[in-house]
Formats: sequence, C-alpha cells, structure tokens
Amino acid sequence: MLVVALACAVIGAGVRPAAASSAPANSGLPGSTCAAAVDRDGRYTAPPPGVTTTGLGADAPAYYEIGAPSGTHKYLPPKAIMLVIHPGGWFLVGKEVLAHWARPIADRWRAAGWETVNVDYGACGQSIVDVLWFMQRLRYLHPHTVICATGSSAGGHLAMLLATIRPDLACAISYAGPTDLRSLDHQLSSDATGGWTDAGPKMLSNYAIAAFGGDPARSPRQHVANIKARLLLATGQTDPLVPRAQDAEFANTFRAAHPAGHVDVLSLPPGDQFFVHTWVSRTSLRELRAREDALVAPLLSRSQISLGG
Repeated sequence: MLVVALACAVIGAGVRPAAASSAPANSGLPGSTCAAAVDRDGRYTAPPPGVTTTGLGADAPAYYEIGAPSGTHKYLPPKAIMLVIHPGGWFLVGKEVLAHWARPIADRWRAAGWETVNVDYGACGQSIVDVLWFMQRLRYLHPHTVICATGSSAGGHLAMLLATIRPDLACAISYAGPTDLRSLDHQLSSDATGGWTDAGPKMLSNYAIAAFGGDPARSPRQHVANIKARLLLATGQTDPLVPRAQDAEFANTFRAAHPAGHVDVLSLPPGDQFFVHTWVSRTSLRELRAREDALVAPLLSRSQISLGG
C-alpha cells in the first residue's frame, strides 16, 4: 500500500522532512497538500457471492459493498451491521483499496452472522463527511439495529471520530488508527530494532494536517465526552507510524469522562503475521478476535434487523 511504502522509505532512510515549498501532494512532508489518489495496481475484483453494490440509494457519495451473513449464518437474518472503513492516509481512495483492505475484515464479520457495509469515501476532509452519510443512511433504513464501525489506520481514526459524532453508534473498533492528531508531532513510535523514532509520527501528523488543516475537531480524543459506543483499540507494538501513547492516552481520557463506559486497549507484540503498518504474533491476533467477540456480545440482544431492512 502506498502509505506503508512511504512510511518505510522515510523511516528506513532516517530522512528529515523536506522544506514545505518542495513538498509534493500526499508526501507526508511539511507543507504537503492532500489530493485524492486511486489505487490502480490491479487488486480489485468483482464482489464475492452474497455481496451487492446497491441498496443504499442512488445518492450515495462513494462506492460501497453490502455483504450478507455467510457460512452457517447464510440465509439467516443478520445479527447486526458492521460499517467497515478502509485505510489510506485519508487520500488513497477508490474501490480497489476498498476491495483489498475492507473485504477481509468484512468476511470475518459476515461469517459471524453480521451484515457488513464496506464504504469508500472522498479524500481528505471529505472522508468523515462521507462516512457520516453512510451511517445516517443505515440508521434511516434500520432504525432499531445495532450498528458498529471498524477501520484500519485512517479508517480506524474515522471509526472513532464517527463515534464522537453519532451517539447511536453501538461500538467502534480501531486497528492502528490515530486518536489525537494534535499530539502526533511530538510523540515517538517504536521501530523494528526496539528503538524509538519520531519520523513516522511526524509524517502521519503531516498527512493529518494536509487532510484536515489541523482542525482539533478531527481528533477523537478531544471529544470523548460525546461517545456512547463500546470501544476497542488495537495497535502493533512495533507500529512505525502510530505511537503506543495514542491508544493509552485516549483510553485514559475516555475512562475519566465515562467511568462506567467500555474501552479496551490491546497492544500486539511482534511476530510473523501482517497487521496494520507492521507484523504481529499469531497469538495476539487470536486475542484480538476474542476481544472483538467480548466487545459486541452485550449488544447483540438489542439488535433488530431483517434481510428486508
């Protein structure tokens, strides 16, 4: 993925950011602008069986895929709805990146009996606007249904940000999504050697500034008081972009605002399985799945949904 490749290039070379005047769009360098980029490396394939690209209306702002429950849950009413938001530095968009990054996550939830809605979005500041549109349309069509959101990297940030805007979002799951865009510039992330670096967080901060103009309203941590959702945040311990402090500080702020609320934080140790931005252990991925099950278990008895809407 383009974002990961850029991260590896900057961190691996130990290069300090270039001057603002020379920064191209989407470079992650100071002064860089945000512009839509489409992933066209051939990873898009037609939606699999049980997935449709219609059902939310002709006015949808971006491409989407609705997946019905699969496996032993096929033909049964869905338990709930999971909104799946793809990564991409807030600028890498299109059905190719959705197919590559969102479908595997959706497949797990479909196999667990959920209906999934994988969504694309407009680049940069338009991203949260479009994600919010999809949430609003789903709520209109399913007024009594449990709706959750999950996403990776920028998608994880958008899932948590959605929770601050929509108190009817039942749960949100973030895989290596930044939660406080304002603090990235002075935090450190871990590297593969066990050391610490500021190169990745600074680059991620520059992506965020390019996308949102430094707007504090786009940092989920600044608005935890609005959140009613159950939360799960998971980040690899050797993530080169997202500092470990992001999840921990967000959780502390959330717990202070909601002593009876639910927030779960999982730091995944290194291993041989690719996660988001890095590699983690098989055991930690199994633990993550168990934490997801525990997150949603109390919600399912509240959900009312049928295949007909």
